[in-house]
Amino acid sequence: MSSQHRQVPCKVTAYVDKGIKNLVELLNTFDGISTFESCEGGEGKLAFVYMSYGDEDKSYEDGRRFVQLSHFVNKLATFMGKHTESQITGGYRINVSIEWQGNKRFPFISIEMPNYCIPEATHLLSLFHGQYRNGKSGKQLSHLIQKDEHAERLP
Repeated sequence: MSSQHRQVPCKVTAYVDKGIKNLVELLNTFDGISTFESCEGGEGKLAFVYMSYGDEDKSYEDGRRFVQLSHFVNKLATFMGKHTESQITGGYRINVSIEWQGNKRFPFISIEMPNYCIPEATHLLSLFHGQYRNGKSGKQLSHLIQKDEHAERLP
């Protein structure tokens, strides 16, 4: 539904698969993150959560927003990668990626894993979130990301 009024993020109740509910709720507590699709997986299918980053009304054309998104995903993937070997049964790595599909007008973050990893992934994500809450946070994710000299030079 289109609107003539500026749209802003609002955390609302949505129906999600029971097995991934806690992970989706936690992801939606990050400033600038808004989940829009998820599945708890099963029967040979991976569990996943798709989320957008930032204000959808702002463009990715100048490259700065994409650089911020990339830095956030890099920090999240690095953190999850460091901890999955000891936390996840069988050493499975949680996949964290940026996707940009032709039917979307903005890139999005994808997190995928076998469904037996959801509780561990939720725990790790809460630790990652806690790093920013305890000393580095209270600000938008874009302010938490160290400024990259290259990003400053983008047109």
